[in-house]
Amino acid sequence: MGQSESLTVPAATETTPRVTGVLKDMGLIYGGSETAMQRGRAVHTGIALLATGKLDWSSVSDEILPYLMAYEQFVDHSKFSVSCVETPVYHRLYDFKGTPDLVGSMGDETWIVEVKTGAKEPWHELQTGAYQLLLERPESKRFIRRVGLYLSINGTYSLSPHGNYYDSQIFLSFLTAWRWKYGNGYIKRLEAAGNGVATQAGVSTNPR
Repeated sequence: MGQSESLTVPAATETTPRVTGVLKDMGLIYGGSETAMQRGRAVHTGIALLATGKLDWSSVSDEILPYLMAYEQFVDHSKFSVSCVETPVYHRLYDFKGTPDLVGSMGDETWIVEVKTGAKEPWHELQTGAYQLLLERPESKRFIRRVGLYLSINGTYSLSPHGNYYDSQIFLSFLTAWRWKYGNGYIKRLEAAGNGVATQAGVSTNPR
């Protein structure tokens, strides 16, 4: 990383390119069904509340419950300790931002855990590679590992380690191409910053 530095998102602006926005504009992310997207948002909301000790289990719908139980199994088996939940981060040098699902530790290592409720996709590894860029600090000696956490409707989970060293560099290549497309008018819009946890039916977002 050298002189690069990651900052919280207030240093960015609403027009700063976002990780998932770049991958979508470059054709790597295709829109899923509205039902699947709503389910994903609800599960992410539930996990955010669960990780911060604010989840009211009585508010969880039958559809979302198995996914949250699968997440609990993952935490129990891995001893994953959450330190950040959906916290926006900005990269000053490369001028982009992103919001990792979960950042925490397992043993002496820092882990980026990206939660998915659908099938594995190749772009997931570029997503976490971008988040690694956002979270790396030159002065830190802690190694950052990346993993996709796939939660299933049957209450189980699977892990997909993201270990390709070049994922971060590949993302930066897409970011460079994205800037060219945007600068030459091929992309007409920028996604607004995704700050905070989405509210979704099925899980109460009231911390009380």
